[in-house]
Amino acid sequence: MQLLVYPRREQDVRFKVVDEFGTAFEVSNCSSCHHWIISNNGYITFSAGYNGCHILKKDGRYHLKVRLEELKRNRRTAAARELEIICPKPQEYVPVPEDNMRIELRPRTQPRRSDLGHPQLPQPGIVHPEPPRSDLLQPGLLLPQLPQPLQPGLVQPQPGSPLTLEQCQVSSGKIPCVDAQGPAACHQTGCCYDDRDTAVPCFYGNTVTVQCLRDGHFIVVVSRDMLDYPIILDSVKLSYAQAGCGPVRKTESFLVFRFPLTQCGTTVQVTGGQLVYENQLVSGIDILSGPDGSITRDSTFILNARCIYNATDFLPVQVEVFSPPTPAPVLRVGPLHLELRIATDSSYRFYYSEADYPVVKLLRDPVYVEVRLLQRMDPSLVLVLHECWATPNTNPLEQLQWPILVDGCPFEGDNYRTQLVPIGPATSELPFPTHYQRFIISTFTFVDSAPQVVLDGLVNIYSS
Repeated sequence: MQLLVYPRREQDVRFKVVDEFGTAFEVSNCSSCHHWIISNNGYITFSAGYNGCHILKKDGRYHLKVRLEELKRNRRTAAARELEIICPKPQEYVPVPEDNMRIELRPRTQPRRSDLGHPQLPQPGIVHPEPPRSDLLQPGLLLPQLPQPLQPGLVQPQPGSPLTLEQCQVSSGKIPCVDAQGPAACHQTGCCYDDRDTAVPCFYGNTVTVQCLRDGHFIVVVSRDMLDYPIILDSVKLSYAQAGCGPVRKTESFLVFRFPLTQCGTTVQVTGGQLVYENQLVSGIDILSGPDGSITRDSTFILNARCIYNATDFLPVQVEVFSPPTPAPVLRVGPLHLELRIATDSSYRFYYSEADYPVVKLLRDPVYVEVRLLQRMDPSLVLVLHECWATPNTNPLEQLQWPILVDGCPFEGDNYRTQLVPIGPATSELPFPTHYQRFIISTFTFVDSAPQVVLDGLVNIYSS
């Protein structure tokens, strides 16, 4: 529901809503109360949602009492008037002058000289716009409305009804109607169809066309010649839209708006399993300024667009799966640094330093061995040990060897078999656990196979 107020020049107005106890509350832009005040060139719009604050529902209709106050320059009230807005109107409702009257807050003064050809032009006051007709609401159906009563040449097409021959007289610059194939679909969309025009048989007529697309978009097409007088297309805009919500196409005779249902100031309500999306188009007026005053010959144009969708409808969803890119190929061969070290105990928290070697152990004492990657931060790298062995000297290719790991597994011929130590998940101390391999061996010494004599010297461990 809306009120349009045309304040007198250099005068300000204040809106108040009145509750059921007669208490008046000043109105400000409030999303939680669904109250909005929009100032445009020459007029002020007060909008209230059906579920807003202080709105009473009686017999299926919504009632809101509004007090309109005209203010002096010192912000004191000069005049006030209370009125009640009732929405929606019944189906058989026909506007009458009393329902669409313009209310002055103080008596008008007659002009000294009247040589105008139309003495009944709109005067400053309040307009009661006709609310949306709820009986026309159909799932997924558009509902164009032009709440400008008492305007000559006003066009209010019924949704889905064919336009008149006069409305389809588009001389040039036809714009093809979106999402309409064939005469029936074209007329149902609210467009014009001319089978003699092979290039653009279905096109927008000289009216306002609102389309609700299944892909979640509004389309609003405004014709300059929809009224008895041309409207100023440059001044038509979405009431509550942010930047970037202007028309997607503009010609000399048409404006085309296309925007998502969830953007450009569109409001949404859930009513009985239906999603109701609403937006509003407004136009300004062309003001002519003279040496002693200003005049206009334009009236305000307002369009309330509504799209209704069933919340339980099944719609096809196109899904495209993007697989992760394959790893980049190796560009060149480079060194891979490994380190084999021995921990002091099974916790693998402390290790022998270089000065501690050679480490002295008793036979059968556990030796906690660790092999790790160095200077690598890639978590996808995994260290795999295929072979580990021991020799009695520093030559890893010495013929005298003892296997420790064979193909990554403990050597089965050992009576004290090597134990593989599992490594847990990543931690702050061990951020890349896959870069490590740990195992435990029992201390042994080499023996000369012929005389069965224990060999003196070190036992060296190697891995590959």
